[in-house]
Amino acid sequence: MRKVFVVFLALILVAGAGVAQHSRAFDPSITVDTWPYKYSMAFTVTCDDVSSGYPLEYLQEIHALLTSYHVKATFFVIPYHGEWDLITESPQLIQELHELMREGHEIGLHGYAHYQNEFVCDPESQRDLLNKALDIMDEAGITVRGFRAPCLRCTEETTFILKEYGFVYDSSMFGESGEPVSDGPLPRLPSGHEYTWYLSQEEYNEKLSLAQSEAEEKYRERTVFSVVMHMKAVNEGEGIDLLNELLSFVTARDVWSCTLLELVEWEEAIHSVRWDSKKTLTGGEITFYNVPEGLSLTIVLPSYYAPDFLSDDIAMTCNTDDDTCEVVVCFEKSFDEVALPFTFG
Repeated sequence: MRKVFVVFLALILVAGAGVAQHSRAFDPSITVDTWPYKYSMAFTVTCDDVSSGYPLEYLQEIHALLTSYHVKATFFVIPYHGEWDLITESPQLIQELHELMREGHEIGLHGYAHYQNEFVCDPESQRDLLNKALDIMDEAGITVRGFRAPCLRCTEETTFILKEYGFVYDSSMFGESGEPVSDGPLPRLPSGHEYTWYLSQEEYNEKLSLAQSEAEEKYRERTVFSVVMHMKAVNEGEGIDLLNELLSFVTARDVWSCTLLELVEWEEAIHSVRWDSKKTLTGGEITFYNVPEGLSLTIVLPSYYAPDFLSDDIAMTCNTDDDTCEVVVCFEKSFDEVALPFTFG
């Protein structure tokens, strides 16, 4: 009789567990952070008019300053400035550009000869200019994927032509800091503000205050702060000193320093992330797809769930109160597909 009772009790417990399993929900709330590794703001620095027509020391001084703050930048090169200064005739400049690339900086294309309305012309003329410019960059051993038109002047057809030539983005858009605009064949990025244009001592404090205020605003908004300079203009005046103070101010915060190419690639990667969730016998499981390195997110579940995964490639913190279990996850490598299990108890 006792044996029958034990079997009966076991059946009741199994049935109760089955009912609980059937009735409980596994419906996680997932919030993806805007920037990798939970950074609060993206910070981009661009330098225009990189040319063999200016003293190489100008570029080297910018390079050294960026290195001292561990800041990346995108350098837009004029291949044949004024059709007088050809970059391939300056081995020292080519060597400097390759060193910049080795350190994680980006080299972009700034037209061909940098005439004011160079890319305000018919499509075939634009293709001819690109062919000549890219031939020079190829000879220099440099592949460019970003473009900024001279004087930010181009036509509606330009982005379509750039896409034909394998460019990833166009940054010929005049304006303040901002995230890429995806309303055409290529993402477009605003140039950002220039605070260092032949800066005089009389303008210094006003420009620095303006730059710091904009940085603070973008930091609060958790968006992009973009700074542009010109190779010659930043070095002839007080521009380098202001840049030094601004870099110190910005990098004291948790900001992601990135090139324009990295910014565009991140935006594309974040929009391709997908996930689905399902109940399991022991709890539940969330499977993520197309995960880029650095993706961070927050998962919220009822407090009766707990994460059941440990990995050197996935950082995780968990906070549980009476009602919720909040799990903050950061993927420290990329995954095509990865499953995160949770237990129910």
